[in-house]
Amino acid sequence: MIQAKDSGATMQLARVIDLLQTPIPSGAEPALINETFSVGGNVRVLNSDGTESIISSTDLVKEIIPNNVTSINGLTGDITLSSLTGGTGSTGNTGATGNTGSTGSTGVTGATGPTGSTGSTGATGATGNTGATGNIGATGSGIQNPQIINGDLYVDLVYSNGLSVNEVFLGKVLGGTGATGSTGATGSTGSTGSTGATGSTGATGSTGSTGSTGATGSTGSTGSTGATGSTGNTGPSEDNITLFIDATPDDITSGNKGYKQIAYNCEPVEWYVLSGQTGSIEFDIKKSSFASYPTTSSIVGSDYPKLTSQQKNSNTSITSWSGMSAGDIIDFVINSNTGIQSVGLFIKIRRTS
Repeated sequence: MIQAKDSGATMQLARVIDLLQTPIPSGAEPALINETFSVGGNVRVLNSDGTESIISSTDLVKEIIPNNVTSINGLTGDITLSSLTGGTGSTGNTGATGNTGSTGSTGVTGATGPTGSTGSTGATGATGNTGATGNIGATGSGIQNPQIINGDLYVDLVYSNGLSVNEVFLGKVLGGTGATGSTGATGSTGSTGSTGATGSTGATGSTGSTGSTGATGSTGSTGSTGATGSTGNTGPSEDNITLFIDATPDDITSGNKGYKQIAYNCEPVEWYVLSGQTGSIEFDIKKSSFASYPTTSSIVGSDYPKLTSQQKNSNTSITSWSGMSAGDIIDFVINSNTGIQSVGLFIKIRRTS
């Protein structure tokens, strides 16, 4: 029997079963028990779905009947949990914290794990200080301090009793010259010496290219006429007038073959005819003044330059030709030809004034 807190308001819970120690079936929680309070022992209650549940005495069971309530929804007397419905009561105060349980015993120590791999070697420590210099040993006996003086080998003789003889001559040193030692480091540059005497002038360089012509200045006044210079040397007194004709592979035709203007007064003195073939050919030489051209007249008289079944011919002493004046036009004419394809005519002239 559980009584309400209000005196005189007592209700008997129906179907409250005696205290049992059996566990509560899995999933069978009391449908009407939401909030709890401590009661002694265990109670079995009837759930609303017809199942029964064991509520541990250490749990808090819902406070079914509020203070001063003797009936719920018109029910009095014995009231079962299945007949109780209503709103959830207010949350009760939190109970005091229980005492801390004693510390459990220490567990068994686990087995030792395998040894890890060896780590990498650390960096080499700094070099230690140099030890002190040892004592100087006793002077030994024998030949010491060899040296070469002016090509002679000298040594010091030291005896075991401490006596010594310095610079004992042993003879000329005749060995070959040793290998040249490596070049020493270059010394610092000395101070600059005084300037030497000026050297001789070097050869003149090639002439540079001509610069562009500057603008033409204004014309100066005409200077006085200078003195007449001396007469220059007389030019050559003889020259050659040359005519060459090539009609290969045909024979040269007759007719006019060329002109030349005479630069000074002269007279013909020799003529020469040369041919590439043997045959017969005859030239006539005519002249005219510039004013009378194209009217011309022969100057050869009866002495025509020619070949007669020949390849060469000449006259080195012309006597019947007329002279020629400066400015005259010379006309070369072929009167006839047989078998000649190439020919040259050369006339030597002599200046007369």
